[in-house]
Formats: sequence, structure tokens, C-alpha cells
Amino acid sequence: MWKANQIELTKNSETVNKNRYNFENCYSLKINDTWISNCITTDLKIYSPQCFQNHICEFCGAEGCDAGGMLRIVRHEKSLLFIPCFDEMESYLEHDGNAADDDYGDSECPPHEWYVNGILEVDETMLPKFLELLTGFDLQSIPFITDKEMKKVSEWEMLAKEKPALGFMRFDKQI
Repeated sequence: MWKANQIELTKNSETVNKNRYNFENCYSLKINDTWISNCITTDLKIYSPQCFQNHICEFCGAEGCDAGGMLRIVRHEKSLLFIPCFDEMESYLEHDGNAADDDYGDSECPPHEWYVNGILEVDETMLPKFLELLTGFDLQSIPFITDKEMKKVSEWEMLAKEKPALGFMRFDKQI
């Protein structure tokens, strides 16, 4: 598990990508320099409690256009956990987004960082900063993690430490 120690919210700049029409009036949330969402609206809300894609295609603005990057936010004790969308995944295998290899991996997989470091936790020391930046975030609407999800989180954490070549992530790609 990796803990949030830096949280930043920045307004998307239309100069970054000339095709960024869909999100020029939105914000991007990064935790520890890892992109959590590129489409936080001006009311400073993040998709929840359902699954959301951390990076939505900037050209078309459609979630799911690019495979992968699916996350869900749950509460655990005094923390928020950003977990894979376990109920949507058919396997834990990372999808690399390679069009020539489109059937490899689960298109509902989380971002690559989850395969390297495990589950992201915003603990009680960083939660006030998170809530300060995302003023529209409704903490009370976030469900607590279920026993079933907690079991899968434990499995995920074990795999993140062991890094088995089959059934978790691809080792043949550049990191």
C-alpha cells in the first residue's frame, strides 16, 4: 500500500493539448505525482461512489475510450482507499493499451501505479488536505469497504509485493 504524501489540484490548461476541448474548464487531481483524475468539474467533485476512470480521453471526452485506469473510492477506518473496480474486472491482468494487443489484460484494470505499489491510501493525516482541495467531495456518500473488497485488497497487496509474471502485470513492457 502506498500512502498519499502530496496532493495537488490544478486547473487544466488548454495550452497543454490543442484537442483538450472537453476538459479545459476542469481540474486535474494528482496524488504523489500520479494522475487520479483529469476531469474534476468546477464544483470540485470527483466521481464516486461508482467506479471512475483516472484519465478520460481528452479528445473525445468519453470515459472508456482508452482501456484501463478504473478506480473506486471507499472508506476504511479514518482513511480513503483508491481500489481497483474489483466487481468489474474479469482478471487482475494489467491492460497495456496497445491496440495491436487489445485482448491482453483487463480493460477495467486500475492505473499502472497500482500494479507497482499496491492500493493508494489517503490516511487521516492527508484527508484534511484532500477535503480542503476538493470542496465538493461528499465524504459521507463514500461507502465503507466491504469484507469481500477487503479480501481482494489483501490479495492485490500480496500480488503487488510478489509481482508474478502471469496473472498480474506485464513485464515485457517498458516501465
